Amino acid sequence: METYRAMTEKLDDLESCTEDSICSSEDFSQYIQETPRTIVKETDVPKLSEKPAFHYAVGAVIMLNTIVISLEAALVQHREMQTCFAFAEFIFTVVYVGEIAIRLREIGTNAFFCGPDWGWNLFDFTITATGVADTILAYVGVAGVGASAARLFRVLRILRLFRAFRFLSEID
Repeated sequence: METYRAMTEKLDDLESCTEDSICSSEDFSQYIQETPRTIVKETDVPKLSEKPAFHYAVGAVIMLNTIVISLEAALVQHREMQTCFAFAEFIFTVVYVGEIAIRLREIGTNAFFCGPDWGWNLFDFTITATGVADTILAYVGVAGVGASAARLFRVLRILRLFRAFRFLSEID
């Protein structure tokens, strides 16, 4: 099987032929008929964000985040645990930012915010952006301001499970 480079070199050779040379349109036609159609288009390759494993992984992260939020609520009186919960929340935020970045990169900004799933995408983006803002505020020491609103947005991440379940039911 020829490589892409070899195929383009042959096409370049055929295109460089002039009327005075030996090459003819029959040579070009014969080459095209003999060349296997094995070049994979970018659209034929499944995107990472469209693979079931990606959605299972995101669903697992959301479920784990739900468990951590529940533990944080149950252990709110234990000040020594707050550093652990803050670190876990930072990790979850980084994972969610990575997920949004992958999806934005693969489908583009226009399709992300104006495509068929624009509502869910806007919801995911808003929740993630709020998580980033909450993380930055906590880092600079302004965590007390709007903490209850940030906690509400963290709980809203649980609703992202519905999106994951909807996708997984569509592929069955």
